[in-house]
Amino acid sequence: MFNKFLRIGAILGFGILLVVPSYSHAQVACGNIVEIYYGDRYESPIEDCFNPFGLVTINPDVSVALSDTDITEAGEYPFLGTTQSLDIKGSSAFSAYAELYFHDGQDYLMIDETGNNQYSFTEQGTYTLVIYEMDQPMVSQRSLFQKAIYFLTPQAFAYFDGPSLVITFTVTEVTPEGISNILFLPGIQASRLYTDENGNERKLWEPIGDSDVELLRMTENGESIADVYTEDVVDEIGGIALGGNIYKGFLEYLKNIDGVLKGPLVETYPYDWRHDVFDIVDKGTKMSNGAFKTPISSIEFLAGTSPTHKVTLIAHSNGGLLAKAIMLKLKEEGKTDLVDKVIFIATPHIGTPKGLAAILHGFDQEHLGGLISSDEKVRSVMKNMPGVYGLLPSESFVGTLAEPMISFDGSDTAKIFRDKYGFTISNMTEYTDFLSGMEGRGDAGNSINEPGIANQSMLEAALTEHRDKLDTWSPPGGVEVFNIVGTGLATPKSIEYREFMETDCNTDQSICIPKGKIEPVLHFTSYGDETVVSRSAGDTQEGSKYYFDISSSRKESPSFIKYTHANITEDGTIQSVIDHILHASSTQEIEFVSEDEPTFTNNTDILTIHSPARIYLRDIDGNITGRTMRDGNWYSEIPESDYFEAGGIKYVLVPSNTSYEVVIEGEGEGVYTNIISQLQGDTEGVLHSFVATTSPTMITHYQKVDGIFSTVTVDTNGDGKIDMEMTQDGTIITKEDDDCKDRGDKHPQEDKKKKKKCKVNKKEDSYKEEKDKKENEKPRKNKRNGAKKDR
Repeated sequence: MFNKFLRIGAILGFGILLVVPSYSHAQVACGNIVEIYYGDRYESPIEDCFNPFGLVTINPDVSVALSDTDITEAGEYPFLGTTQSLDIKGSSAFSAYAELYFHDGQDYLMIDETGNNQYSFTEQGTYTLVIYEMDQPMVSQRSLFQKAIYFLTPQAFAYFDGPSLVITFTVTEVTPEGISNILFLPGIQASRLYTDENGNERKLWEPIGDSDVELLRMTENGESIADVYTEDVVDEIGGIALGGNIYKGFLEYLKNIDGVLKGPLVETYPYDWRHDVFDIVDKGTKMSNGAFKTPISSIEFLAGTSPTHKVTLIAHSNGGLLAKAIMLKLKEEGKTDLVDKVIFIATPHIGTPKGLAAILHGFDQEHLGGLISSDEKVRSVMKNMPGVYGLLPSESFVGTLAEPMISFDGSDTAKIFRDKYGFTISNMTEYTDFLSGMEGRGDAGNSINEPGIANQSMLEAALTEHRDKLDTWSPPGGVEVFNIVGTGLATPKSIEYREFMETDCNTDQSICIPKGKIEPVLHFTSYGDETVVSRSAGDTQEGSKYYFDISSSRKESPSFIKYTHANITEDGTIQSVIDHILHASSTQEIEFVSEDEPTFTNNTDILTIHSPARIYLRDIDGNITGRTMRDGNWYSEIPESDYFEAGGIKYVLVPSNTSYEVVIEGEGEGVYTNIISQLQGDTEGVLHSFVATTSPTMITHYQKVDGIFSTVTVDTNGDGKIDMEMTQDGTIITKEDDDCKDRGDKHPQEDKKKKKKCKVNKKEDSYKEEKDKKENEKPRKNKRNGAKKDR
């Protein structure tokens, strides 16, 4: 340092410092001491690699602190982006001062103080603090020019022989207090959509009728016909199908996760889910004030006020696909450092078969969220919604299937499909051709059992985005990924097109001819959350993965609220997982949550009715699951049961160990088919099926008690009297066999002589043998039936 002053003093002595700046370009292996003066860079080569600032005359009494933090050799301090005050302690000299240097490669770059002994740390890395002491007063010597003046001016002062303290330390990012601010991205159909109608706001979603749904229609190019905007997410809804909170409880939980005053700032990003997720990111969504808001602007705002200067994205369902599109946009703009975590909840990363059923047959749209809208209308309007196509199974899904996702039976009605695709659709070309109707089928119109036709350009665009962007996405450095997968509930996994009989009558019903019609039969897997199969929800290449066993949670915590895909964030278990993720703690102690997917061995009965009839089940406690003639509403009151409709077919799902009564009610003249299947894990098989005629007055009953199905009784005209009895496989039980059968509400005939006289039709031999095996069970069963009758 003394040599440096001599050099500068000599320059001043010749009077040229203020005319021509002096540069030293000498470079040795140790680097240079660098100072910036009036924008010019001055370099002094380091002559001693071990002592860059000269020999240190150690004063053991001297120490330093930055804003009350004692600085020690090789220490690490979270000062990045802060300004710290310097305090030199223990010096016995009249005056002591410091110089701070940043390690720029091999060079030491001097950092100027900002005033009042304060230094701003704008870069993360290694710094060296050098302390000098002197025994006579000296004014501030922070600039190179002042040092030179004081060296050349005759004064009585002296340095110690070199610095008295040299400390090298590391500056890191500021340790955040609390967790990052949160941006929540809801799923599809989970943002409310509005339009202005004669100066009045009209809510289109959630709709209260098909007229609202019609106003959501888009052109074949994906442009909205009506002027639609959004302003909020669907926090809670009323209705039979779901009811209660959707996101309300979860958002309140997030806001208060660290206490009312300490919790993070939580914002939601409602969006027009009719659009493609990449269009939403690029163009934004129109808000109630007329402005278009982008998710990137929301992230920038939240990061600016976040204690960590970062944002955590929490995304449910389709919101997860939106989160990936957001991260790709941030990467493009060089802003990925604004996000620290992405948490996916029940995201269909590579699509889900239920989305396929929705596009083709309007599946689960009539009562989704308790909404009043028809499957036919919603299917028609969805056809030109680009956002819906992102939920279809992608090439990553279809290309690795162990069994076909779409298949056809050998009937004459399905021949049009078999001629084009064979019995199964097994590759992407057949898959896209079928969705586009390339075998020649016409517009399905209001025939919800017939597969609709997709918008071909939207389908191709969505599949391309999945292949090139969404399915191959990986998080950038510094961004943690967490994936929460719901599993354990029966979830659609494939569609089989079968022929079923119906009656075609003339106008006055005088002539009716039976004929076959094609209908979609859904097959299920236990590995999913009723909407997204776990295979898709768990399809992430990197990050932590947590499986939530919804079925076990339901059994342990019975409640009138059933947590499924739509309201999974309201479940306390999911909220606990989020809490642990945000606070970087272990999830191992959270019940029903594991890092490996559990195996499901429990059986589920699946009862289906192919119209024109409705079905409902009633357990021994009077709980109902299904649709009743009484009010036409849907119920899912039996524990762990579900009911829904797809393509005109009604489905009831109930645990196989449940005892229940089945009621089938006619909806019109014709033929209906009743099928009882059983699901275990990923395997589904048919137990019984029968075909019968129906009328608007028909009522059919049968029971399952202690795992055994009874015979089927039919009241054809609704007068309360049994007009026909048959086996579960549809064989009619003749009148002469009447005394030998147990109808559930009557004791079987105990007269052995009379039983010997019973003449059983040869077709009924197997049924009689099965009945005789159950003889010892009758007293217990009769007691239960009697108790039920008393109630």
